[in-house]
Amino acid sequence: MPLTFDRNDHPDNTTGVRKLPVVVTLTICNIGVARVLIDDGAGLNLLSPQVLHLMQVGAWQLIPSHPFYRVTKGKTTPLGKIELPVTFGDRNNFWTVNITFDVVEFDLPYNAILGRPALAKFMAAVHYAYLTLKIPGPSGIISVKTNVKGAV
Repeated sequence: MPLTFDRNDHPDNTTGVRKLPVVVTLTICNIGVARVLIDDGAGLNLLSPQVLHLMQVGAWQLIPSHPFYRVTKGKTTPLGKIELPVTFGDRNNFWTVNITFDVVEFDLPYNAILGRPALAKFMAAVHYAYLTLKIPGPSGIISVKTNVKGAV
């Protein structure tokens, strides 16, 4: 199923286009999570411990994880990693995939970051001018627009 972008995807207001990140609301572990950054330049998926706590997932469920570099100055050591179901779409057309997140404590304005590993699993296409993410779904294309208020 081809993922195409056209005039219908054009945002109503172009203020901030080319400056705003793609920030969406999606479902993680059956909970609506706002302020999720879509970053096709990131090599990992990150989740804040606060979101994990709100999902009532205990820290004891985390699996040890390896440190990573170049996200903050020096080395970042995650609290651990966990695999959680991530869902795009709505009741009529959705796709759920288990995504592995590194749970990290840093001061970011996002609740989660979906990087290349998750985007590849979903076969997602991101268009930064239209501030839209598209993935194939069982009943057609699932289109997710940026939450402009969450992106500011």
